[in-house]
Amino acid sequence: MNILFLDSSNKEIFAAVLRDDKVYEKKQVTKNDIPEKMHIVLKELIDESNINKKDFHKFIVTVGPGSFTGIRMAVTVIKTYAWAVERKVVPISTLLFMATTNVKTKYIMPVILDRNGEAYVAIYDNELNCVISDQRTNLNDFFAKYSKEFDLTVVSNDELEGINSKKVLVDVKKIFSHYIDIEGENAHSIKPKYLKNTNAEESLKDDKRS
Repeated sequence: MNILFLDSSNKEIFAAVLRDDKVYEKKQVTKNDIPEKMHIVLKELIDESNINKKDFHKFIVTVGPGSFTGIRMAVTVIKTYAWAVERKVVPISTLLFMATTNVKTKYIMPVILDRNGEAYVAIYDNELNCVISDQRTNLNDFFAKYSKEFDLTVVSNDELEGINSKKVLVDVKKIFSHYIDIEGENAHSIKPKYLKNTNAEESLKDDKRS
Protein backbone atom coordinates (compact mmCIF):
# COMPACT_ATOMS: atom_id res chain seq x y z
CA MET A 1 0.00 0.00 0.00
CA ASN A 2 1.32 3.42 -1.02
CA ILE A 3 -0.14 6.48 0.73
CA LEU A 4 0.73 10.18 0.79
CA PHE A 5 -0.14 12.15 3.93
CA LEU A 6 -0.10 15.96 4.18
CA ASP A 7 -0.69 18.42 7.03
CA SER A 8 -0.05 22.17 7.12
CA SER A 9 -2.76 23.20 9.53
CA ASN A 10 -0.50 24.47 12.28
CA LYS A 11 3.02 25.90 12.36
CA GLU A 12 4.76 23.58 9.94
CA ILE A 13 4.29 21.48 6.85
CA PHE A 14 4.38 17.77 7.64
CA ALA A 15 4.33 15.30 4.78
CA ALA A 16 4.84 11.55 4.82
CA VAL A 17 4.81 8.65 2.40
CA LEU A 18 4.02 5.05 3.22
CA ARG A 19 5.56 2.89 0.54
CA ASP A 20 5.62 -0.88 0.87
CA ASP A 21 5.56 -0.70 4.69
CA LYS A 22 8.36 1.87 4.87
CA VAL A 23 7.63 5.42 6.07
CA TYR A 24 9.35 8.56 4.77
CA GLU A 25 8.80 11.93 6.46
CA LYS A 26 9.57 15.59 5.75
CA LYS A 27 8.91 18.64 7.95
CA GLN A 28 9.31 22.35 7.30
CA VAL A 29 8.49 25.30 9.55
CA THR A 30 6.55 27.98 7.68
CA LYS A 31 5.70 31.65 7.97
CA ASN A 32 4.14 33.36 4.97
CA ASP A 33 5.64 31.03 2.38
CA ILE A 34 3.46 27.92 2.59
CA PRO A 35 2.96 27.41 -1.19
CA GLU A 36 6.69 27.56 -1.98
CA LYS A 37 7.72 25.45 1.00
CA MET A 38 4.99 22.86 0.34
CA HIS A 39 6.14 22.38 -3.23
CA ILE A 40 9.72 21.83 -2.05
CA VAL A 41 8.77 19.44 0.77
CA LEU A 42 6.58 17.28 -1.46
CA LYS A 43 9.11 17.15 -4.28
CA GLU A 44 11.92 16.13 -1.91
CA LEU A 45 9.71 13.55 -0.19
CA ILE A 46 8.49 11.95 -3.42
CA ASP A 47 12.03 11.89 -4.78
CA GLU A 48 13.41 10.34 -1.60
CA SER A 49 10.74 7.65 -1.49
CA ASN A 50 11.29 7.00 -5.20
CA ILE A 51 7.63 6.87 -6.06
CA ASN A 52 5.51 8.23 -8.87
CA LYS A 53 2.28 10.05 -8.03
CA LYS A 54 0.29 7.53 -10.07
CA ASP A 55 1.53 4.76 -7.77
CA PHE A 56 -0.26 6.13 -4.71
CA HIS A 57 -3.31 4.09 -3.74
CA LYS A 58 -4.88 6.92 -1.74
CA PHE A 59 -4.17 10.20 0.04
CA ILE A 60 -4.71 11.43 3.59
CA VAL A 61 -4.99 15.12 4.51
CA THR A 62 -5.80 17.11 7.64
CA VAL A 63 -8.80 19.36 7.00
CA GLY A 64 -8.79 21.42 10.19
CA PRO A 65 -9.08 23.03 12.57
CA GLY A 66 -6.06 25.32 12.38
CA SER A 67 -4.56 27.89 10.02
CA PHE A 68 -6.98 28.94 7.26
CA THR A 69 -4.18 29.30 4.72
CA GLY A 70 -2.40 26.10 5.70
CA ILE A 71 -5.56 23.99 5.66
CA ARG A 72 -6.71 25.41 2.33
CA MET A 73 -3.32 24.80 0.71
CA ALA A 74 -3.00 21.19 1.90
CA VAL A 75 -6.56 20.32 0.89
CA THR A 76 -6.13 21.92 -2.54
CA VAL A 77 -2.85 20.14 -3.24
CA ILE A 78 -4.11 16.72 -2.16
CA LYS A 79 -7.35 17.12 -4.11
CA THR A 80 -5.31 18.02 -7.20
CA TYR A 81 -3.03 15.00 -6.78
CA ALA A 82 -5.95 12.65 -6.16
CA TRP A 83 -8.02 13.95 -9.05
CA ALA A 84 -5.08 13.64 -11.44
CA VAL A 85 -4.56 9.94 -10.67
CA GLU A 86 -8.20 9.07 -9.88
CA ARG A 87 -7.64 8.09 -6.26
CA LYS A 88 -9.66 8.62 -3.08
CA VAL A 89 -8.85 10.97 -0.21
CA VAL A 90 -9.23 10.35 3.52
CA PRO A 91 -9.90 13.63 5.36
CA ILE A 92 -8.88 13.67 9.03
CA SER A 93 -8.95 16.13 11.90
CA THR A 94 -5.86 18.12 12.83
CA LEU A 95 -6.64 17.36 16.46
CA LEU A 96 -6.72 13.64 15.72
CA PHE A 97 -3.30 13.93 14.09
CA MET A 98 -2.00 15.70 17.21
CA ALA A 99 -3.49 12.87 19.26
CA THR A 100 -0.97 10.44 17.77
CA THR A 101 1.53 11.87 20.28
CA ASN A 102 2.59 9.05 22.57
CA VAL A 103 1.33 9.50 26.14
CA LYS A 104 1.02 7.27 29.19
CA THR A 105 -2.67 7.97 29.86
CA LYS A 106 -5.61 6.30 28.11
CA TYR A 107 -6.97 9.63 26.88
CA ILE A 108 -5.38 12.59 25.16
CA MET A 109 -6.61 16.16 24.80
CA PRO A 110 -5.06 18.03 21.85
CA VAL A 111 -5.28 21.84 22.02
CA ILE A 112 -4.77 24.61 19.48
CA LEU A 113 -5.15 28.07 21.00
CA ASP A 114 -7.30 30.60 19.23
CA ARG A 115 -8.09 34.01 20.76
CA ASN A 116 -10.06 35.45 23.67
CA GLY A 117 -9.55 32.33 25.77
CA GLU A 118 -11.00 30.11 23.07
CA ALA A 119 -9.28 26.99 21.73
CA TYR A 120 -9.82 24.08 19.40
CA VAL A 121 -10.04 20.99 21.57
CA ALA A 122 -11.17 17.38 21.56
CA ILE A 123 -10.54 14.18 23.47
CA TYR A 124 -9.35 10.95 21.85
CA ASP A 125 -8.39 7.63 23.35
CA ASN A 126 -5.06 5.97 22.68
CA GLU A 127 -6.52 4.07 19.73
CA LEU A 128 -7.53 7.35 18.05
CA ASN A 129 -11.23 6.90 18.72
CA CYS A 130 -12.97 10.25 19.22
CA VAL A 131 -14.44 10.51 22.71
CA ILE A 132 -15.34 14.22 22.80
CA SER A 133 -15.70 15.72 19.33
CA ASP A 134 -13.64 18.58 17.90
CA GLN A 135 -14.93 21.98 18.95
CA ARG A 136 -14.01 25.60 19.49
CA THR A 137 -14.77 26.50 23.07
CA ASN A 138 -13.43 28.08 26.25
CA LEU A 139 -10.29 26.13 27.09
CA ASN A 140 -10.40 26.50 30.86
CA ASP A 141 -14.05 25.48 31.07
CA PHE A 142 -13.48 22.46 28.83
CA PHE A 143 -10.42 21.34 30.80
CA ALA A 144 -12.10 21.87 34.17
CA LYS A 145 -15.03 19.70 33.08
CA TYR A 146 -13.29 16.81 31.36
CA SER A 147 -10.05 16.53 33.34
CA LYS A 148 -12.20 15.29 36.23
CA GLU A 149 -13.96 12.75 34.06
CA PHE A 150 -10.99 11.36 32.12
CA ASP A 151 -7.43 10.37 32.97
CA LEU A 152 -5.93 12.47 30.20
CA THR A 153 -2.80 14.17 28.93
CA VAL A 154 -3.02 17.58 27.29
CA VAL A 155 -0.83 18.06 24.21
CA SER A 156 -0.23 21.36 22.46
CA ASN A 157 2.34 23.39 20.57
CA ASP A 158 1.12 26.49 22.43
CA GLU A 159 1.88 27.76 25.92
CA LEU A 160 -1.21 26.96 28.01
CA GLU A 161 -1.51 29.15 31.07
CA GLY A 162 -2.45 27.16 34.17
CA ILE A 163 -2.65 23.80 32.36
CA ASN A 164 0.17 21.26 32.32
CA SER A 165 0.76 20.04 28.79
CA LYS A 166 3.11 17.96 26.70
CA LYS A 167 4.64 19.12 23.44
CA VAL A 168 3.05 17.60 20.36
CA LEU A 169 5.24 14.91 18.83
CA VAL A 170 3.15 13.23 16.17
CA ASP A 171 3.54 9.62 15.11
CA VAL A 172 2.37 9.41 11.49
CA LYS A 173 2.73 5.62 11.53
CA LYS A 174 -0.38 5.56 13.71
CA ILE A 175 -2.27 7.46 11.01
CA PHE A 176 -1.21 5.03 8.30
CA SER A 177 -2.10 2.05 10.47
CA HIS A 178 -5.46 3.49 11.52
CA TYR A 179 -6.61 4.42 8.00
CA ILE A 180 -4.94 1.81 5.83
CA ASP A 181 -8.22 -0.05 5.23
CA ILE A 182 -10.38 3.08 4.89
CA GLU A 183 -11.31 3.65 1.26
CA GLY A 184 -11.69 7.42 1.45
CA GLU A 185 -13.87 9.85 -0.47
CA ASN A 186 -13.95 11.36 -3.94
CA ALA A 187 -11.52 14.26 -4.14
CA HIS A 188 -14.12 16.85 -5.11
CA SER A 189 -16.08 16.22 -1.89
CA ILE A 190 -13.18 17.07 0.44
CA LYS A 191 -13.60 20.44 2.17
CA PRO A 192 -11.80 22.25 5.00
CA LYS A 193 -13.40 22.15 8.45
CA TYR A 194 -12.32 25.37 10.10
CA LEU A 195 -14.72 25.25 13.08
CA LYS A 196 -14.90 29.04 13.16
CA ASN A 197 -15.73 32.11 11.11
CA THR A 198 -13.16 33.72 8.85
CA ASN A 199 -11.33 36.81 10.14
CA ALA A 200 -13.57 39.01 8.00
CA GLU A 201 -16.69 37.41 9.47
CA GLU A 202 -15.31 37.81 13.00
CA SER A 203 -14.57 41.50 12.33
CA LEU A 204 -18.10 42.01 11.03
CA LYS A 205 -19.54 40.45 14.18
CA ASP A 206 -17.31 42.69 16.32
CA ASP A 207 -18.48 45.76 14.40
CA LYS A 208 -22.12 44.85 14.97
CA ARG A 209 -21.52 44.48 18.71
CA SER A 210 -19.92 47.95 19.00
